[in-house]
Amino acid sequence: MNKTEKQQLIDQLKVSFPAMTAIFVTDNRGLTVAEQSALRNELRSVGCEYRVIKNTLFRIASDGVPLAKLGEFLKGPSAFAICRADPVAAVKIVVRHSEKLEKLQIKGGALGRELLTRDDCIALAKLPDRNTLYAQLLGVLSAPASRLARTINGVGGSLVRVLASHRDKLPST
Repeated sequence: MNKTEKQQLIDQLKVSFPAMTAIFVTDNRGLTVAEQSALRNELRSVGCEYRVIKNTLFRIASDGVPLAKLGEFLKGPSAFAICRADPVAAVKIVVRHSEKLEKLQIKGGALGRELLTRDDCIALAKLPDRNTLYAQLLGVLSAPASRLARTINGVGGSLVRVLASHRDKLPST
């Protein structure tokens, strides 16, 4: 890679940093081309990119942005899962592949402005997906209204039953 290609990569990274929702750093030493391609293709399907970038180029590109904190993870060969969509879906894929492939190691990452350790990435992967979280939130928000409707119906139904019982006890005329 010559100097102009390096500068183009740095410029490309600087432009793409604001659009990132998350980035995960891995050590992919020893992975075969087929294993990396499988990971890359699966990440691409959820709006994520998996790239091998030299640590020094990444440091230069991330200078002055919150991702500069990732410097502590940039030791040894690094590959980056760069997310522009759902970060939970992406980290689930990376964690699943790291469990399958012993050679793929998660170093850490960043979610928005927050730095994530390896354990944080694994915990994030255990979260339910976005649609499940939306369904759970909808259930929590609709529960009070449902309880109120049942209570109102219960009071009205009880009143009708009491009046019907009272009517049945009255002498017929």
